[in-house]
Amino acid sequence: MYEDYALASIPTAPGARTYDAYEFRGGAARRTGPGGTISRDSADEQPFDVAALAWDRLPDLMKQAERDLGVDDPTMRYVIVDRWTFNGDEPTMRFYLTNEYRASGYLAADRTGKVVASYPSS
Repeated sequence: MYEDYALASIPTAPGARTYDAYEFRGGAARRTGPGGTISRDSADEQPFDVAALAWDRLPDLMKQAERDLGVDDPTMRYVIVDRWTFNGDEPTMRFYLTNEYRASGYLAADRTGKVVASYPSS
């Protein structure tokens, strides 16, 4: 998710091994094409219920990222939501900041919004 649009990979049907790519922009969603095949052997590729994530924590977590990651004057902010290997393959929200000098950092939060890792700019 970026400030004005989001990209998503969505299974073509419940239990399907294939997914389509979507873009959400300006209040509308559109399919951008076939996405690919979900590997049965890879835990981090398995679908999950996005409704189970603490979306209401998103603004506070982004503020925490801006406060704690040490990225001066960020020019790009984005969030990745996926199964994150370092969180036991559980759905995780990762908040990234980058600036024009390529300083970057991110923090990761579990589905409840609890921060589970922080990687400040070095």
